[in-house]
Order: sequence, then C-alpha cells, then structure tokens
Amino acid sequence: MRIKRVWYKLRVRQQVCNFFKTWARYLLLASLALLGLIVEGYLRDIPKDPELNLIAAGIAAVAVLGALLLRRSKWHAGYRKLVSRIIAWSFVTIGFILLDFPRNLLPFFSPSMSTLQNLALGFGIAMELTLVGIVFRMGDVERESEDVMEAQSRKRDSTPDWDAILAVEEFA
Repeated sequence: MRIKRVWYKLRVRQQVCNFFKTWARYLLLASLALLGLIVEGYLRDIPKDPELNLIAAGIAAVAVLGALLLRRSKWHAGYRKLVSRIIAWSFVTIGFILLDFPRNLLPFFSPSMSTLQNLALGFGIAMELTLVGIVFRMGDVERESEDVMEAQSRKRDSTPDWDAILAVEEFA
C-alpha cells in the first residue's frame, strides 16, 4: 500500500512539473513572438535608416564569430540549430513584409480602368505573390535543413573511424 502511495505522489509530482515546463515553454514562445514583432518593425525600417544596416551587419558578424568559436564545443549543435531557426524566422518575416506590397495594390483594381491595365496590375500582383512564396519556401528549406544537419551530425558521431581503429590494431 505504501509503495502505491509513493508511486502516485511521484506521478502527480511529474505531472505538475510537466505542466509548469509546458507553461514556461509557451511563455517563452509568446515572448519570442513579441520580440519578433518588435524586430519586424526594425526590419521594415532597415532600408530607410543606415544605422540599422550597421546593426544588422554587427549581428551577422557576431553570429559568424559565435559559430567559429563554438565550432569544437559541445554547444555547437544547439547554436547551429538556433541560428538556423533565426534565419528561417527572418525569411518568414521578410515574406510578411513583402506581402504588404500586393495588399496596397489591391484597391487599384477598378471597373473604370481598361482591361489591359487591370490585367497588368493582376500580373504584377501575381509576380509579387510568387516572390513572397519563394521567400516562404526559403524559410521552410532552412527549417528542414536544421533536421538534416542534426541527422548528419548524429550519423557522423555514430560511424566508427575505421582508420583510427586499424592504426591501433597495427600497433597492438
């Protein structure tokens, strides 16, 4: 009876811990989404503000420096995954920024304009939507490459180094 009670308490404690872990994870994701909205405003202003170009270049330089310094570290895989997620998020954000252009052109469709003008406007909107689709696809490819890199790393770590094994056997 006592073992069942202890087991029940452990199970309840684990469920409570899982609840708080999930809650903290969603809180972190919501905070990152808010940060994303703030950064999205800065991304919109990059073409207008030359100082933001320098900040973006500085962030890229820090990311490359971090990748070089952590290259042989145990944190390299996590860092690479984080950078990959940020790049994918950046592509999606750029795609949403580019969606603003076709949205602004939609009010220009009118029956008073000639058919040729409406057709040209429709073609321009279709081309812009195609560009947005390409940018969204680039974000998806970057997100998928994160899984491919992790699988390659796992395979590389699990494959034995036969040259080292044979070298040890020759000297044994």
